[in-house]
Amino acid sequence: MLPQRIQAWLDDPEDYEAGLLLLKETGPSSFLMGILARGADTFTRAKLQDALQKALDSIPAPASDPTPQGETKPVNTQAVTDLELAAFRLMDERGELKARIRARQDDDTAQELRRDWAFRILAIGTEIDDIYSRIAFFRQYGYFPPDKTAGVERDAQATLRNVTTYVSRYKGKLGKLKPNDPQYQPTLALLQRYQDEKRLLELQLSNAS
Repeated sequence: MLPQRIQAWLDDPEDYEAGLLLLKETGPSSFLMGILARGADTFTRAKLQDALQKALDSIPAPASDPTPQGETKPVNTQAVTDLELAAFRLMDERGELKARIRARQDDDTAQELRRDWAFRILAIGTEIDDIYSRIAFFRQYGYFPPDKTAGVERDAQATLRNVTTYVSRYKGKLGKLKPNDPQYQPTLALLQRYQDEKRLLELQLSNAS
């Protein structure tokens, strides 16, 4: 049973990849999985443990099954259909944005617009992944995972504060290094990664508000 497996991992959380696989089974947001998939460090390990503990707390206790043997439980097909329609609308929006980017690819005055459209396309991909994650969870367990919108927003705000700290840290470190220093390029790459992550978080929170 999933709750028992989660509890076993929380009791001995050394295997980071095993924890990620467990979290995937709980129907997490793709945004959170994207953060955790970057690899194990002090920050992501703490996030993973927190996410699995919240998932464990949110799993309903098993109830007695009143369905007589041989009968089929009703399936909430309308809810699944509504989610699929929402995903299709997002796909249409993504296609339109891609067309806009192609149409103005050589327009130097549209650089900011193209950047905003590109970030929106990334955000749409996350939203679509979240929808299909919820559908897959429903088909496997017979109920939808708890709505995590508010929790995801709180997570994004907390992560943004942490990522902003990393941006400041690596900016300061880079400023002390010379371009020919062996640590310069790795530090620059980390700074750029955290700057990109910061922009995506800001975009996500802006879209949520």
